[in-house]
Amino acid sequence: MNWRLILILSTPGVVMGVAAVWGLTQGREAPFWLAIGLVTALLIARKAPGEPFQHGLLAGIFTAVVAGLIQVTLFDTYLANNDQTAASLDDLPMSPRLFFLFVATPIVAVSSWGALGAVSWLISKLFRKKPVSTASA
Repeated sequence: MNWRLILILSTPGVVMGVAAVWGLTQGREAPFWLAIGLVTALLIARKAPGEPFQHGLLAGIFTAVVAGLIQVTLFDTYLANNDQTAASLDDLPMSPRLFFLFVATPIVAVSSWGALGAVSWLISKLFRKKPVSTASA
């Protein structure tokens, strides 16, 4: 297991978490996460071809947890900079901070873990080096 690779590939979670807190994403997070996921999966396929699913799974866990923790820790700033999200959270039967921490973040995290692991595995299969055949004539 290449832990250094996993930690490096988790840093976009910090960038996206901070960008969301400051309102820079404003509902445009999906294309950014898709691009981050594809680049991460490609790098995993190249740098960890023997265990792509495990590396993708762990990179997904770390990325999602880091982004979620940043948003929950700076939740008041997040709400102040994301009016649409703040308005949609008004009707929740629980505290918005608790909703983010215990409902939204785990759902997004679990889906991203599995998806990143699966895409990493698929890309590693697509780009796997074919063994050179030594057929005799």
